[in-house]
Amino acid sequence: MRLILAFILSALAPALVVTVPYLADQLLRYEFNEFIAIRTSKVLVVSLIYAALHVVVIGIPGYIGLKAIGKLNRITVYVGGFIAGATPITVFSLIEARAASGEDGVIEALIFFGVLGFIGGVAFWMAKPNKKQQADLRRLC
Repeated sequence: MRLILAFILSALAPALVVTVPYLADQLLRYEFNEFIAIRTSKVLVVSLIYAALHVVVIGIPGYIGLKAIGKLNRITVYVGGFIAGATPITVFSLIEARAASGEDGVIEALIFFGVLGFIGGVAFWMAKPNKKQQADLRRLC
């Protein structure tokens, strides 16, 4: 159960990192009204879907792979999170012909999405069961 919670939090943390500053910006610029709530909820939903897809398509297979080869530790999870965040934008930007010339802030986008993936990796590592908890769970079963 705690592992499932860790995967959920690894999607929720980057989504909140995107949504909370957006909400703060909206509140500083405009007087609060229902449109701010509607726009912010749309940002939250889109970013949560995007982050959840990263977790399901890249994060879970990465976790299974790292655990299978015995390399599951803090550093590999953090680096894996960065790679999981940056990989899709890298693939999509390489598909575009003009991205090959380095235009349109591709490097900034890679760093931004990579950092969001890193944040997801940190949230996952902090929430996943540690060895003592896993041993306790095995004794209960």
